[in-house]
Amino acid sequence: MKFYQEWEGRNSTKAPDEWFKATVPGNIQYDYGIYKKFEDVSYSDNYKQYLPLENDIWEYRTNLNYSVNEGERVFFVSGGIDYRYDIYLGDEKIYEYEGMFKPVDIDLTDKICSNGNVLRVVIYPHPKRIGAPSGTRDEADFSAKPPVCYGWDWNPRLLISGIWQETYIETRDEYFIGKSEAIATLSDDFKTGTVNFIFDSSKECTVHLFDENGNEIYCGSEKSITVQSPNLWWCNGHGLPYLYRWVIKNEKESREGYIGFKKLRLVRNAN
Repeated sequence: MKFYQEWEGRNSTKAPDEWFKATVPGNIQYDYGIYKKFEDVSYSDNYKQYLPLENDIWEYRTNLNYSVNEGERVFFVSGGIDYRYDIYLGDEKIYEYEGMFKPVDIDLTDKICSNGNVLRVVIYPHPKRIGAPSGTRDEADFSAKPPVCYGWDWNPRLLISGIWQETYIETRDEYFIGKSEAIATLSDDFKTGTVNFIFDSSKECTVHLFDENGNEIYCGSEKSITVQSPNLWWCNGHGLPYLYRWVIKNEKESREGYIGFKKLRLVRNAN
């Protein structure tokens, strides 16, 4: 079960004693701007209100609120945090990472009793390449952060960060299915397709594959299956974007998604 939390934020550099309401998912500079009554960033040169914040350290905190049944484990889950950050439970650092696109999935179960229920996410200043011209998007050269945040001819410089994807506490029992994915590959002659199912579960699961009309073409426990004469996925204007639906399930849990069979090849001009 998912439990969404109430979050607070602070600017640890400029106002470490001032906590304000933080919206998750979102960006913490915007929340700070609301707290400080900044003018609307969409007008005039109001974006300049945020320039002095670029090298500040920020922090989120929440007093964990959830319920757990016997046999369940407790996880902190986030789809993404921007950009370089540490996560603390109580006073113990339990995770660190640099990058905004990697999901976070941390088992808190064995740490909660000894470290308390306050979870904090510390966000460090935006990455800037040493030696790059100050105030330009060249500062983004060595990071995966979108260069547009550093300024463009059509976009003001707005370096934002924070918990930008869905984030929650999740309790999981032994039936939980994690990291579910189906990967489709196509033979060179286009006559067969292979689907490899990837998932984590301590309970036995069955996998199902359905055609676009809902007809089941496979049901079983194999993690790799073959589809004869698969219908191909075509991009817009070239044909039907045919998709197969897959399902992974056990007695209590299920995951599903879609796949298409397509082969791409880059052909370079000899000249």
